[in-house]
Amino acid sequence: MCGIVGVVQYESKVDRATRNKALRILFSDSMLKTEHRGKDATGMYQVHKDGDWLMTKKGQKVTEWVPLSRTEDLRDPIIYSEIMGTWDEHPVDTTAVVGHCRAATVGSRGKDNKDNHPFAVQLDEHHALLGIHNGTLSNHEVIFKKLPEVLERQGSVDSESIFHFMYHMTDGGSKPVTADMLKYVGQRLEGSYAVIMVNSRFPEQVVTFRKERPMEYFMVAPLNMVFIVSEKKIFEAALEKYNFIRMMLDSSLPELRTCDRILPERDYRIFDTTKAWPNFASPAWKDLDDISEAGKMTEYNSKVLEGWEGPVKSTTYYSSGFGSQSRGTGVAGYNYPNKGSVVKTTKKEAGDAARAIPTRAQEKKDDDVVTTVEMEIPGQEAKAMERAKALGVSIDYQDASSLAGVLGMTVAEINRKPVVEIANLIAGLHFSMGYGAARLEAKKDVEEIRRKAKSQTERLERQNEKQRRAERKIWELRHIHYLLSALRLGDYKVNMSNFDIVVDMFNIDAERKRQLKETARSLFDDRAGRKLIRDTIRTLKRGENRRESDTHQ
Repeated sequence: MCGIVGVVQYESKVDRATRNKALRILFSDSMLKTEHRGKDATGMYQVHKDGDWLMTKKGQKVTEWVPLSRTEDLRDPIIYSEIMGTWDEHPVDTTAVVGHCRAATVGSRGKDNKDNHPFAVQLDEHHALLGIHNGTLSNHEVIFKKLPEVLERQGSVDSESIFHFMYHMTDGGSKPVTADMLKYVGQRLEGSYAVIMVNSRFPEQVVTFRKERPMEYFMVAPLNMVFIVSEKKIFEAALEKYNFIRMMLDSSLPELRTCDRILPERDYRIFDTTKAWPNFASPAWKDLDDISEAGKMTEYNSKVLEGWEGPVKSTTYYSSGFGSQSRGTGVAGYNYPNKGSVVKTTKKEAGDAARAIPTRAQEKKDDDVVTTVEMEIPGQEAKAMERAKALGVSIDYQDASSLAGVLGMTVAEINRKPVVEIANLIAGLHFSMGYGAARLEAKKDVEEIRRKAKSQTERLERQNEKQRRAERKIWELRHIHYLLSALRLGDYKVNMSNFDIVVDMFNIDAERKRQLKETARSLFDDRAGRKLIRDTIRTLKRGENRRESDTHQ
């Protein structure tokens, strides 16, 4: 897994110096809090309103990269502290600031900077298509082969294929990204991804999409920024630090109001910084739709198109702790009730219990190693599971050798310890396993409840919007009927010109008048609509004739 942090900036009434000060705190701390997701390399890019851009990356973990000073490193062309300085020095604001913490799955482990993120596909001497990716593609070699041989491949990493693909989809970066482009690409990407991409020719557009990798949005007022993170707790921790600095150290920082929203599985969201930020004191999750365009990139159970599949591979698993990865052959093991799974091993002999977690050397020669897929256990869950990760699903206590392997001790140490102490150690391991599993299960339940509540709220909002549209249409048609009656009673010809004159005479607001005219024009321009108008006039005539007949009688 990798970690991503992004910021999309909209127009704000907060002065630029204050906004940049707040951005330094929130972005820097979000990056630092993302380190647990990737320690092989760190990088970032930024794009300004005028299309100027800047990118830097290095095979270094973020806690070493962020605080680095120029006196400590004279070789790098630019360091993070200097990048932050450009936010004030550049003539115009940034529209996007995006960071990445890499945990390598394909390609070199940070040593070859060409494999590190971000990636920049140069469009001309001034512009580039920039992007970061969290996830792993299994068909990147197929993608490279199918694309026209225009761009030279820079590194050996899978992520680069996404941005080469988007380069061709946007006609060499000459067009902004559209929903149709993303749907086309989504049908041809095999694997997992969470992507943030910007074309500096269109700096107002920030493109995000995901599949099987998390992406959370936070709207932040009055800074009028959208923060994009891999995990909700990352930005919440950065916000906590910001509030401490504001209350204890710098009262000039504004009080922030936020709301969060997750990007659904296999969805995209395209931000447009030219759109007006919602004019509300506190943002709501539905306000995100006013400043961006969203939709489904691929259907839930859809597979990659035929001819674009990657090679069939053996099960991928993560064996050294919970983060580093290696490949081996096996079947799926025990699944904990959360996003991933833990490592499971089976033993031919009780004495093999000490090898509860397989090593890279064992993977090549041990046929009895059984593992599963990636597991992401952040925060307290990771601490709870740390002591228990040496346990298999079942443990053999038949002899001192197997017991020593489980407890990480030698047989001599086991023999020297009192039985009560040994029992306490075993109980502690079991408690850690049970505690971690329970926390993960509870966390999953809470997330499911929140997801369902949010889904229900969305459905209610859609129903309310349909009702509002229906009521508005009924009001318009009723008033069109009144206006046709007025034209008929005045013996005026029923056409659009006369209709406009009558509408302008009514004492209603300008927006209502505009809606009435648009609806009436659609009726006059449509064959079925014109028939409806004729039928209405005939009905009015029959009503007048009946009234005249009643008067004569």
